[in-house]
Amino acid sequence: MRAAQLSQVPRTDGGLSAARHSAGRTVARPWAALTIAFIAFFLACSAWSLATPISGGPDESGHIMKAAASARGMWTGTATVNPGIEQFVLPANVSDVGGERTCFAFNAERSAACAPSLSDAPAADVVVETGVGSYNPLYYVLVGWPSLFLSGEIAVYGMRIASSVLTALFLTGTLWAVRRISAAPYAAGGLLVAFTPMVYFLGGVINPNGVEAAGTAAFVACLWLALSSRRAPLAAIAGVAASAALVANLRATSPLYLALAAIAVITAVGWPHAVAFIRRRAVIVMAVPALAVAGLGAFWTLGIGLNAGFIPSSGAERDDPATAFLTTLGNSLDYARQFIATFGWLDTQVPGWIHAVWLLLIGVTIAGALLVVRGRRMAAVLISLATLVLLPAIIQAPTAADYGYIWQGRYSLPLFATLIIVATLATATTVRRTPHRLGLWALVAGTVALTVAHIAAFLYVLRRYVVGVDGSFLNALVTPEWYPPLGWLPSVVLCLLGALGVALAVMAPTVTQLFEGQSVPRHASRRQGARSTEAPTATPERTP
Repeated sequence: MRAAQLSQVPRTDGGLSAARHSAGRTVARPWAALTIAFIAFFLACSAWSLATPISGGPDESGHIMKAAASARGMWTGTATVNPGIEQFVLPANVSDVGGERTCFAFNAERSAACAPSLSDAPAADVVVETGVGSYNPLYYVLVGWPSLFLSGEIAVYGMRIASSVLTALFLTGTLWAVRRISAAPYAAGGLLVAFTPMVYFLGGVINPNGVEAAGTAAFVACLWLALSSRRAPLAAIAGVAASAALVANLRATSPLYLALAAIAVITAVGWPHAVAFIRRRAVIVMAVPALAVAGLGAFWTLGIGLNAGFIPSSGAERDDPATAFLTTLGNSLDYARQFIATFGWLDTQVPGWIHAVWLLLIGVTIAGALLVVRGRRMAAVLISLATLVLLPAIIQAPTAADYGYIWQGRYSLPLFATLIIVATLATATTVRRTPHRLGLWALVAGTVALTVAHIAAFLYVLRRYVVGVDGSFLNALVTPEWYPPLGWLPSVVLCLLGALGVALAVMAPTVTQLFEGQSVPRHASRRQGARSTEAPTATPERTP
């Protein structure tokens, strides 16, 4: 009798059980699913690694020098008469990547064929100069080790692959945590918006910005999961500790990014949950070494690398703080275009429709959150939005008089990733019902649009390096001037596999649910639509 009564009780999950059932079957073997996701993220990053010429990333020549030096135990360089510039003495065949090897930088009409091969450089030591000599060495040690036993261009590509692995690990961890928090399709779908082509590009070259963005995303998702679960998975606690420890050691502003992200997440989930969380023994055990490593990063920043990277701009503008603040605010849309898809040394543009696709879906994501969330989740979204818009102006205003305008959109990628993930999780944990089939189709359409835009951006950038921006795709196919290490066709195949794999890894449960015809009865949707709750909503199913 009791069982019969229970069977007639209306469901209170708003139909999300269907999504969870579909997702559960898709990830019946969670480690296999995570492995597939990691491979997809790795392929997406490594495609950019192979399609970008040596020193083709922003300031990459200096980062390559720093990585080769850090792997050899040279964590700071020798100061020069030029502000912010330091010298290292390194083997030429792993570090002589500036000068004529950046002949294509700032000149999009010129292909990468003008650059001499690094493999032709001698093994003798040379003096090289970089603007990142005093950066924290942790990232550079983690990616620079291939230069200890490889030389020439293969050494640089080896370092890039190491960076791709780090980036892919954090992106996979983000997806895992988001899936644990909510089975709502738009929760994981928001990651496709957060992970712009620049995340994969920067993650695939020697530059800490890509790992910083991916690590911050993992920190936000794992922290939300850990705080919103009655029994936080140890993997989530470890994810918080590992991402915080590494990201805090990347750039001078990274600890600030983490602190602001933590404030947003704690605001969304609730401060009492944060207090209870930090009292757990497992948290304390993992937090101590993580805080120690992060503390070393803070010590490095304040004691050694405080002015690292502050190189005066070549521009003539030297404005007072108030003018610089307003000017930086006015440049917000330009920064957005840069952290979506502006490649090379900010010299490689893509068609405007690629930016338009991303900007449209960014607007939909943020507007959707502002329309449906309330209370502390609304406060968290507003905090993240204000941080993205205001922090660049706050940081740049005091230094513009001395250094000019040096902020670039890629510096905002961790702030952008925080905003999108907070907005999508706030929405997913407020609207606890499966979207109507029309909504599911809209998610699929958005996924297709973002995937096509990513692949198109890759093709346009590859053409720029193969024949120059004025060359045609036909010329790139028939008479290429520059060849990626594996040729242009394998690079394109890697991009296709990576971009399509990421889309499938993120949206597979949604597609399965859609084609199986699972939907939510309208009356159930209406009942749930009238109810909103602030309670944590991490899903209880077991995954590693």
